[in-house]
Amino acid sequence: LDCTPDGRKIYLPTGENKTTNFNYVLDADGNILKKLVVSPRTHDNLCGLKGDYAYLETETSSYVSAVDTTTDQIAGTVGPFGDHVRPFTVNAGETLLFACIEHLFGFEVADMRTGRVLYRIPIRGFSYNPSRLAPSHGIGLTPNGQELWVCDATNPYVHVFDSSVMPPRQKKAVRVSYPDTHWITFDIAGRFAYISGPHGTSQPMDVIDTATKLKAATIQASRNIVEVDFLNGTVTAVGSQWGVGR
Repeated sequence: LDCTPDGRKIYLPTGENKTTNFNYVLDADGNILKKLVVSPRTHDNLCGLKGDYAYLETETSSYVSAVDTTTDQIAGTVGPFGDHVRPFTVNAGETLLFACIEHLFGFEVADMRTGRVLYRIPIRGFSYNPSRLAPSHGIGLTPNGQELWVCDATNPYVHVFDSSVMPPRQKKAVRVSYPDTHWITFDIAGRFAYISGPHGTSQPMDVIDTATKLKAATIQASRNIVEVDFLNGTVTAVGSQWGVGR
């Protein structure tokens, strides 16, 4: 799930393990405003930081739907991608979408203005388990948009790409504590990457220094985290569970 930057609306999937084909649109108090019909097994929702669109993905579609957050109508789609879409992220301008795809050890890049997929980028130099439905599950941009980090379901690494160029260029493999990492996000300043362990386990989360690419700490196991900054008891900044360009 995700909420609009002003906190007034929540876009809530009904779940990847259910056959329902809609997302709930909720107000800030949790009241249902609308059931937004897409395809079955609604999975990941991301609200753009501009606040104009929410992007919805399901496990039965090769498209990502863009929803106008004023009207809560589907305004367009991005895709088709090469297979069903899994975790994805967008750049700061909401012009490029980077998506993990079923059966792809790597990711695809799409132009959000035209909806067309531009690049299919495999991770090179590493073997992977082809029986995994999602060989890469987890993808995030550093806040400055200069790097794209991608999870690896087989090896104890996350893979860093230079996203300042197109197509993105593979640049480094960052060692983590275990294979089958599941999610990536960053602090607002972009100093640290937070890498979650295998889904449904108690493995702690690795904290990676984005400059040195070395592990700086571990914290309690969590699939997703959100940074909230306070000053004198007042919230001054809120991050995102998504690694999105800022």
